[in-house]
Amino acid sequence: MKTYRVLLCLIAWCWLLGALHAPFFGLVGRYGVRSALAAEAHSTVDAYGDPLPEGAIRRFGTIRLRHPGRATSVAFSADSETLFSAGHDFKICQWDVATGRQVAIIPQAERTSVAIVSPDGARLASGGEGVVRMYDLKRQQVVWSRAIGQNRRIEVAKFSPDGIVLATDGYDDESTLRLWDVDTGDLLLELGHSRTGGGGSPIAFTSNGNLVAYVSRSSRNPPNTIIAVLDLTKGAVVGHLQMGREFFGLSLALLDDKTLISSGVRFERDQDGNGQTTSAVRQWDILNGRTDHEFRIDGQLLTGDASMALSADNSLLVTSHFGTIVVWDVAKRHAQKTIAQPEHERIYRGGNSHSVAISPNKQFVAQIGIQSALRLWDLNTEAPVHLCDRTHDGAVLAIAPSPDGQLLATSGTEGAVHLWN
Repeated sequence: MKTYRVLLCLIAWCWLLGALHAPFFGLVGRYGVRSALAAEAHSTVDAYGDPLPEGAIRRFGTIRLRHPGRATSVAFSADSETLFSAGHDFKICQWDVATGRQVAIIPQAERTSVAIVSPDGARLASGGEGVVRMYDLKRQQVVWSRAIGQNRRIEVAKFSPDGIVLATDGYDDESTLRLWDVDTGDLLLELGHSRTGGGGSPIAFTSNGNLVAYVSRSSRNPPNTIIAVLDLTKGAVVGHLQMGREFFGLSLALLDDKTLISSGVRFERDQDGNGQTTSAVRQWDILNGRTDHEFRIDGQLLTGDASMALSADNSLLVTSHFGTIVVWDVAKRHAQKTIAQPEHERIYRGGNSHSVAISPNKQFVAQIGIQSALRLWDLNTEAPVHLCDRTHDGAVLAIAPSPDGQLLATSGTEGAVHLWN
């Protein structure tokens, strides 16, 4: 009976406390919510510390490493601490690699297709619709700007290894290779050639900067794909390499003043009219204009795409095919490693790769698929370090390894720029 009375007293006491304090707690709760909303309404930055637009109280997501439009090009600074990205939103963005924060914006009067950093890290070259520009990154100002005409677009740009010459290629009625003096902006050479596909020609320099190679297609019927090699010291063409019919997706690399390596896709039909695509990776004797060697595995050609990357010291060649990565010893001309993927991963992960890159230390190979899949391989163990089925909400438009070999940058059609460790 005594226990029962004690329990009733406790219940009554709790009820009385609740009745007395409910108004107080209600006020505190309402005041707390209002205070939080008021504080949020007066906040001028998002959760990452980036400024909000006028009138906004919250941002879902982030503006770091983001373009409002297509991000068409990415390039690291020489010290790997800064990343530049260009896009169709009329600007080039400069990002701090450590934080992803936007450091600066270089406004553009037109859509930009490509932006690259000079070998010494002092200059940034950009190309797009009707114009080529050179920037001084230290002074943050335009060094020179050259118009190339309406309805003409730069798609490819590359500095010579010594940073003296800038080569660009694009298309209008026909593709046009242009060589520019980096310091003055003077047009050193302009060569029109037949278009090689949807964009400009691939460009390759020798390490000493004496030779530059590009791809053209003859106007005859049927068309013939040609690699032209220019000697910049002589101002003359020193090599015409006949690729043959129906070659697409070509990549080029000049080993020295006498040797060039090319990769691409060859389309052929058999006697019954059935079509077949095969990868063609060739080593050329420039002076003789002939194929010196064709890279094969056990005498067999590989099928599908043939993206290519050469190590910094020209000792290793990496080619990416349908579901297969091959690492070639350039000097010995044989396959050093072959990394094959299971059949289901070839399709599920976007097996056809349109871009491949090798790290400066030759330890890692990155492969980007047409369905925005990313694969990162350790060449020592031949094991995948990272497999990502979808890196971007759309196609991948650019890929760039950092000079220190620690990071990989990608950009896509949705405007995002991603950094991979």
